[in-house]
Amino acid sequence: MPVEALISRSLAEMPARIAAWRREREQARERARAEASRRQRLLAEAGLGGLPRAGTPGKGSARAQELLEELERRQRREEKRRRRQEREEAARSALAAAEAAAKAKTPPGTPPEGAGTPPEGAGTPPEGAGTPPEGAGTGTAPESKGTPPESAGTPPKRTGGTS
Repeated sequence: MPVEALISRSLAEMPARIAAWRREREQARERARAEASRRQRLLAEAGLGGLPRAGTPGKGSARAQELLEELERRQRREEKRRRRQEREEAARSALAAAEAAAKAKTPPGTPPEGAGTPPEGAGTPPEGAGTPPEGAGTGTAPESKGTPPESAGTPPKRTGGTS
């Protein structure tokens, strides 16, 4: 590909790249703001007041840091518990739906609803037709006496040695 085509393609993609970069930067700033406000709220819950200025790292006491970490751990645990309950509930409802679908489906071998009963004598074979002759229709060859030949579907056995 010629260099001019590569340059023109890169220049054509530039506005989209710049817009994506700006979106990512704004999202990062928003996450930082949300984290700062969350920490402020946790500190307020702990009764330790807020940070001296919003957005600056706290230089509070070790006790305040411990309480903040404990509150964060508790919050993470609660969030994990909530997500686990949601997953379990979704699994239970999916299982219940599958069971309901299985109950609604007719089992194999049963006639569909509304088919009624077969007419008299329609399902019984005539006298003597119940058993096929020996080896016919069973899908297997009749048993033979003796040992099968080597080429009867089993590969020859290998004897020691390396391959």
